Amino acid sequence: MTTYLFRALTFCAGIALLGCGKPPEERSATVTGKVTLAGGKPLTGGTIHFRSTVAVHRVGSGDVAADGTYTVKSVPMGPCKVFVENGFLRPVDKSSGYTMPEGVKQPPPGAKWVPIPQKYTAENSTDLTTDVNADPFTYNVELK
Repeated sequence: MTTYLFRALTFCAGIALLGCGKPPEERSATVTGKVTLAGGKPLTGGTIHFRSTVAVHRVGSGDVAADGTYTVKSVPMGPCKVFVENGFLRPVDKSSGYTMPEGVKQPPPGAKWVPIPQKYTAENSTDLTTDVNADPFTYNVELK
């Protein structure tokens, strides 16, 4: 009788623990890859964003290095819209007297602004999508 009770309790505890895992819309992954421009040249800096299309309040973002590579932790798993921005790297006319505010995040070493097609710079205009279905996950982006 004791063995039966122990097995039953162990089984119930196992089922309860399985139910405590995160639902699919709350899981996240680490995504790595490279962002290139048309012709295969690397994007020389910027920020890449992955916004869930299921749980739209969830987004993972990270820096694009000067060689075009990136690693983003805590990307929502499942279908995501992807957009890339680099406008913050645009050179500032220093003759205007403008200086960067204190505390503003500095770009990665070697990063520099290059023009990218406007449609990729906002989530409402991008056509880049991916399904983050593994952890880790690799996604290479070509901005045509």
